[in-house]
Amino acid sequence: MSSAAPGAYSGDGDVFALKEAREDRRPRRRGPPPAPAKSSGLGWALLLLVLVGGLTGLYLGRLQVVQAWPQAVVAYETLRIPLGVAGEGFDLRDVTSQRRDDARVLVIEGTLINTTPEMKAVPALKAIVSAKDRPQALKEWVFAPQVGPLEGGAAGGFRVELSDLPPAAINLVVTFAEKGEH
Repeated sequence: MSSAAPGAYSGDGDVFALKEAREDRRPRRRGPPPAPAKSSGLGWALLLLVLVGGLTGLYLGRLQVVQAWPQAVVAYETLRIPLGVAGEGFDLRDVTSQRRDDARVLVIEGTLINTTPEMKAVPALKAIVSAKDRPQALKEWVFAPQVGPLEGGAAGGFRVELSDLPPAAINLVVTFAEKGEH
């Protein structure tokens, strides 16, 4: 027996020991080599699902996105995604009001302007009156201005008489009615 390092030939003729020592250092295979991992496409499907879900959420929740982050309006307008905001594409100008008869009728006049380049139907308007010291509404009216569809950039005047004005009504707000309000 020699004191040489394992796997070294000691010169004493033990060639088989040298061969066994070399074989011990090589990794041994047991069975066929492993097959390369196959991509099931699950990762791509998940990524696609997340993207489609996110874009759908941004589209369906666009009003909430704009309310939370008003700068998002620019992105939606750039992509020509309608926001569906009441009165979108219209401006109200020169709105005046006066009480008539025994102060129970309110006459409102004003001008609607289509700020878009295309013809649009005129939306319904909403008048809200409140008392001097109270911010809550005393009465609300939704009315359709007697103005037909307006060409892009065109203006149309409106006049409406609203009855049953509460005696305490001092403040008036005229705005666009939400879809479905009557």
